[in-house]
Amino acid sequence: TLFLTISLGSKMKTKTVLFVCGHNSIRSPMAEAIYNQLARRSRAVSAGIDPSGSVKTQALAVLSRHSISGQRLHAKRLTNEMLSSADNVIFLTRHHEGFAAPDAEEWDVELPETEEGYEKLFSSLRKKITELVKKVEGS
Repeated sequence: TLFLTISLGSKMKTKTVLFVCGHNSIRSPMAEAIYNQLARRSRAVSAGIDPSGSVKTQALAVLSRHSISGQRLHAKRLTNEMLSSADNVIFLTRHHEGFAAPDAEEWDVELPETEEGYEKLFSSLRKKITELVKKVEGS
């Protein structure tokens, strides 16, 4: 008996989740890193409406404490092309005037001000993103 295995994986488009916040320096890059650590068949990117230029060291530190690398994270400006090419868009800020995406979600995520605040943000994002990964990847 001859068995033929066909892999559709290489022909299927990898789903992309776009996380957006104001400056792409804390919330959205943390979400990107957490998502990419948890996901197996999809990926996340992040951007800011008015990027600050760099990811805050406190955000990188909390990721590192949870064994997530933030090495490749850098602040990026949101574009309409990013919005249109993403399969899922999550706004982590209420202030996204001028930018819209069909079926975008808005998560009410506050900016942290203390080390404890960064830890709370991490826990909140990880919980929401765990559910999002299941939804996006269908598991």
